[in-house]
Amino acid sequence: MSSLSTRPNILVVGSGGREHAIVWKLAASDRVGRIYSTPGNAGIERLGQCVPIDAADVEGLARFAQEADCHLVVVGPELPLSLGLADRLAAQGLQCLALQRPLPGLNHQRPMPRA
Repeated sequence: MSSLSTRPNILVVGSGGREHAIVWKLAASDRVGRIYSTPGNAGIERLGQCVPIDAADVEGLARFAQEADCHLVVVGPELPLSLGLADRLAAQGLQCLALQRPLPGLNHQRPMPRA
């Protein structure tokens, strides 16, 4: 097992079930340093540190990622991407993992059907 100082810190942006699953899997790895989530939720808080930065606050997210020495930022929701977060992180030399285009068959304009 590597020391905490040599393992990469990771920021996960979002507060839903998808982000919880990502944090849960990252927390199970001994190859990951600190895990931060913005804004996170109660379930994520048990696995990593939640930071109260809104997902739409691109400048705040980029600043925190830099200050927390995050090597990777995983972005779940589309909103911060549409506001330019991936470009902002790239300008700082930070890696960003995110869905780059909508999945086939998903229509975000149409309301979800009810069962």
